[in-house]
Amino acid sequence: MNKTETNSMWSINQGAKARVSGFVGVSAAYIKRMREIGLDVGAEIICVNRPPFSAPRQFQICDGVFSLDKEIADSIQVAPC
Repeated sequence: MNKTETNSMWSINQGAKARVSGFVGVSAAYIKRMREIGLDVGAEIICVNRPPFSAPRQFQICDGVFSLDKEIADSIQVAPC
């Protein structure tokens, strides 16, 4: 990812940092739930584990580590830090 590029959270490489830049195709209630776990615009995230075969990936968000599947991670847009 270059500095101006925006991608989904699913595309982040293991060990890479990014910042949440928005949400795509989700309801206000969904965005509210994401904010409850610390996923808000501007939040810094790190891809902790990227297992093979499209298994859920682990992301560090604030002080926690969350496992997100492709459908959820694709709805979260990120930009490189």
